[in-house]
Amino acid sequence: MIPTDPAEREALVAEYVLGTIEARQARAIECAMDTDAALREAVAAWEKRLAPLSELATPALPPPGLWERIAAVLAPPAPPRAPARAAAAPGLWRAWALAASAAAAGLAALLVLRPGPEPRLLAALLAAPDQPAWLVEAEGGTLRLAALGP
Repeated sequence: MIPTDPAEREALVAEYVLGTIEARQARAIECAMDTDAALREAVAAWEKRLAPLSELATPALPPPGLWERIAAVLAPPAPPRAPARAAAAPGLWRAWALAASAAAAGLAALLVLRPGPEPRLLAALLAAPDQPAWLVEAEGGTLRLAALGP
């Protein structure tokens, strides 16, 4: 974003001409110069003011091999190589993965489809309205009776 304050705007334009701002800010200034005549004039004034400095620098060629060293540093690293045994038997790993997946699916099906425990049924038989006489329990096909009272 181009500042509206004159002092901040002038400092930003000076940094743009010197080439010391981020690329994102430089692109924003270049886009704004298309529609902002005052910004174009400020950039031209700073270029004119700093042009004599470029004559002080003597042209120099980079040392031999510099571009190759830069390219080597910037090149993406080579992907790691797989061990020879793993690369030689991809079918073995595929089969192992399928077998492990099948075993996991079988265990999951066993857990999901396993029947739950049978319910325990309990009843109290009364001899009088306020006093139980027998306790009846049914569980898994067996029946138990327990006498209650004195």
